[in-house]
Amino acid sequence: MLGHNLPEILHPAAAEAVFGFDFGHVRVGPWWVPVGVVPSLLSIGAGLLLLRRRLLWGMWVAMSVAMMLVTLVEVRYFLQVLPLLLYGWWLMLVWAERRVIGRLNASSPQLPVRWVIALLPLTAFMALVTVNAGRALSLVVEQRSAPFLDGYRRGKYALVPELTQMLHTQTPENAWVLVPERQLGRVLTYTSGRYAVEPGPVTQLNPELQTVYVLEPLEDDALKWMKILGLGVGEPVGEPVRGRREREYQLHRALKVRSP
Repeated sequence: MLGHNLPEILHPAAAEAVFGFDFGHVRVGPWWVPVGVVPSLLSIGAGLLLLRRRLLWGMWVAMSVAMMLVTLVEVRYFLQVLPLLLYGWWLMLVWAERRVIGRLNASSPQLPVRWVIALLPLTAFMALVTVNAGRALSLVVEQRSAPFLDGYRRGKYALVPELTQMLHTQTPENAWVLVPERQLGRVLTYTSGRYAVEPGPVTQLNPELQTVYVLEPLEDDALKWMKILGLGVGEPVGEPVRGRREREYQLHRALKVRSP
């Protein structure tokens, strides 16, 4: 878990929680460098430095990061300590300005140089505010766009009404439907009344007891899990659902290939 979760925290979770977006990668020669690692380290470090200001504040940040290291990493899990991380950023910038300007005042009489360096922390803080403001405004535009499903998550869920109708008409009420991803499964479970789940180790499915369908396309890992369970993809049911921005979805009956 540490080998998987630590890279997830450093890129992009911590930086995305503070700045509002994933910094992605920059190509340097033949390598792709994860840009978000530096702001992630600075964000977590600024939160941990709050140990010097208020012990419980720094401990709260430390325990939140430790919890994600051994369980699950999600950007939203930083929400509980996000005000502390932002306050830590502010204190870190103020400290940097005072330390650097104090040394310059003692060593260099050049006023323009001092002003340039004095403005660097302010510029960094305004960049943080500007990026978050831009992200917030983009969410407002997305939420207010019409038709909503075409704009929300770039049309990721635009086909949900058609998929819901497909499950209603092509599957029985007690059917289990294996879907490509968890979020889509949660939405379809609510809208269709079927058990729409993502194939994987946490899915408690017994093909001997449940009627199973498959909504393709599935990832290779999901197909491998089905094979271990003794399931395959059978004949298609009904017509595929196609959308302008989404891939094509086709419902299939699950085929019992062997006993697990």
